[in-house]
Amino acid sequence: MIENKKEIRNLLAIGALLHDIGKVMHRGHRDVNKYLTTIEKEKHYKEQFKYTHAYLTHLFFKEYFIDNPIIQTSSYHHNPEAAPERFRLYAQIYHLADWYSSAERSKKEKIEKENLLRSIFQSIKLPKNEPKKQEEAFSDREYFYDLTPLKIDDKTIFPLTKEDLIKESDETFKYKNLWKDFEKEFNKLKDVYINQEKLTSSEKFLAGLYYLIYKYFWCVPASTWDPERKERHYPDISLFDHLRVCAAFSTSIYTDYNLDILKKTNKPEDKIKLVFLKGDISGIQKFLYGITNTKGVAKRLRGRSIFLALLSDLIARALLEKFEYPFVNILYSGGGHFEVVLGYEDGIEEELTKFSKEIEEILFKEFHGTLGFALGYTEIILSELKDSKVYKNKIMKNIHEMLDKSKKQKFKHLLISHTPDELLNRINQEFKNNKKTYTICRSCEFSIIEEQVDEEKNICKWCENFKEVGEYIPKACYLMFSKENLKKLKGFYIDKIGGVYFLDEKDFLELESYPQIEENCELYILNDTNFLKGLYICDGFKFIAKTVPLKQTNGNKDEVMAFEELVNEAEGDKKLAFARGDVDNLGLIFMQGLGEDYSISRIATLSRTLDLFFTGYLNYLFNNSEELKNKIYVVYAGGDDFFIIGPWNTVLKALKRIREDFKNYTCNNKDMNISCGVFIAHDFYPIRFAGDLAGKEEDIAKKEKPAIRVLGETLKWEEYAKGLDSAENIADNIEKGLIGRSLFYKFYQLLGSFRKPSKNGKTLEVDPRFYPMFYYFLYRNVKDEKLKNDMIEFFTDTKKDYQIRKEALFKAKYVIMKTRK
Repeated sequence: MIENKKEIRNLLAIGALLHDIGKVMHRGHRDVNKYLTTIEKEKHYKEQFKYTHAYLTHLFFKEYFIDNPIIQTSSYHHNPEAAPERFRLYAQIYHLADWYSSAERSKKEKIEKENLLRSIFQSIKLPKNEPKKQEEAFSDREYFYDLTPLKIDDKTIFPLTKEDLIKESDETFKYKNLWKDFEKEFNKLKDVYINQEKLTSSEKFLAGLYYLIYKYFWCVPASTWDPERKERHYPDISLFDHLRVCAAFSTSIYTDYNLDILKKTNKPEDKIKLVFLKGDISGIQKFLYGITNTKGVAKRLRGRSIFLALLSDLIARALLEKFEYPFVNILYSGGGHFEVVLGYEDGIEEELTKFSKEIEEILFKEFHGTLGFALGYTEIILSELKDSKVYKNKIMKNIHEMLDKSKKQKFKHLLISHTPDELLNRINQEFKNNKKTYTICRSCEFSIIEEQVDEEKNICKWCENFKEVGEYIPKACYLMFSKENLKKLKGFYIDKIGGVYFLDEKDFLELESYPQIEENCELYILNDTNFLKGLYICDGFKFIAKTVPLKQTNGNKDEVMAFEELVNEAEGDKKLAFARGDVDNLGLIFMQGLGEDYSISRIATLSRTLDLFFTGYLNYLFNNSEELKNKIYVVYAGGDDFFIIGPWNTVLKALKRIREDFKNYTCNNKDMNISCGVFIAHDFYPIRFAGDLAGKEEDIAKKEKPAIRVLGETLKWEEYAKGLDSAENIADNIEKGLIGRSLFYKFYQLLGSFRKPSKNGKTLEVDPRFYPMFYYFLYRNVKDEKLKNDMIEFFTDTKKDYQIRKEALFKAKYVIMKTRK
């Protein structure tokens, strides 16, 4: 039996994260020429390390005094037999982990000489029914990322065409700057956690290293040249994603079962097993919208959405803690689910089933059946990872079949192991005092609580917690995962799972009052990648969509704006828009979009990059656009979807911008798109119904995807964008008095009265009687020729025999709402 398993896995993860550091040194080290000259003199280096970058990694460990042999051995990942005999086993682990996390390299050949990372979105292509249209998704233009540290803005994370990117002569300079900045922050990390060449905390150093590599190497290609085959690689996997998958594989190989094979078998990869898992939280939509419009509903909604966004993280971390793995084994977490890889052990199936039961029972106890949990998993032989079809057809298929079965048998384990009376006792055990009276929570209308004299106080502990956190989150600058209940801080804690807390600058400076933080907590800076700055360094960074409109109180303190205040920002009609949207065909994209290049690292890259847009970029957009700033309330955004609330006209502009930016972010790939649904109502309309109705509008839009459903009309995005601009122009003319609003309202009534169902859905068909009446009122009341032509173009397409524009009714409704006094 392995001793000190967690510690060794931490060290293996550190070694795996650093094993290819020589590649970046080779491209950008300040003294790379000196190193290369030294290498040429030392003829033995190829016998020991085989490749230049591996030897440079070895020199890196020497230069930075990383004296731990388990970490150092990673430099032998290409030639484990040359490693010191005592630590050769670790070198073999690194060798297998590196090989099978990079056996996924694309079969496409790269011709370009640039060492730049190509966007994964450029590779997405969905199968079409018409063979001739197979290549439609592709553009002749190539998209790459600039060599710059990760920062959330439209200049950094958006891919650029080669023409818009750096010149070839600048590439070396960019690499040197990237390495220089990485080196500076790595030194700070080393000074904190490496004392006299010894690690003071492998767990903390691992976390800092992971996020430092994320920050600097997210934009660096994992491989561009194969020295064995003398050919260039297709660089669509970042070095960061390769390293994190390699780290997860390294820790997963380190099990009793796999080590026994590694020691006794010549081809261990044919017998070593990994276990891929996916956890899924059910009931999210119902839980999120299951609140009434009581006082503080906006804050509670915010708190609930943040809780749901982080619950999958909490459960994934509890799983890894149980099986003694570091957090790097989380391949993805967000949107109510997580993906994790573990190493196989005898009896792991029983332990996973036990864990699943425990989580289900805990959630049942806390939320009385509104939230459920399902766990799907499957085993795979390491060597099978060379075949992309295995991952797609075996891993994903088996996991999803198990998940689907588990979801259909929600709370099966509870129902089998407990009688109905026992389950009722679990729910009611807190309410057995006959001297007290009980009532239902006014907010969620589900939880039973002790009745208070003041009816306003009849709120359950979770709804009150959600309100407190929802109010606090806008000013939070840090997030902390904790194994213990830190009652002084604002956040969420679930017994036997763990807690997550939010801190502002004041809380951050008072961390010394929590001595347990060093060992039992992970501290992250929010929406900022500079996590090593300031008095207390953080373990990393995390992106959370937490934008809300704020107001100044008498005490000059920012508070979340209530819906009844936010609605006053609307122009014309004082209403709010509730908008939901998500990525079209996401399941198909993940299953078939990558074709033969389907792999773990690409799926991890795709998930991470999509999530970065919704959790990270939308914050930036809403906080930096003048027309959107302090007007958009983000209910949730992450994974592949979002739900926002705001003044109706502002939200409609925001959706146009979101879609435009998403297209740019995904390389204008025709197979990458979003659809949205919008429901417009008064500020006092119940959130639970507004969210549900926005979802139904989105479902209608999905039938014509990519599309938006708004004001009762379903439009393609191009129609919507042009229509919005056209409507704004006519609204301006009405407000200037150039066109009478009553006259325009007459046109709107005519269009609505003579409208008839369209056979093809592509045009807005009207009864022919519309035309004479429209022209009669137009020529009688509008004398200016330009205004006449503008109105004709507004309703009809003069280039298509004056057919009524499909977006005409949407535009007319928009103008009526915008000009209402």
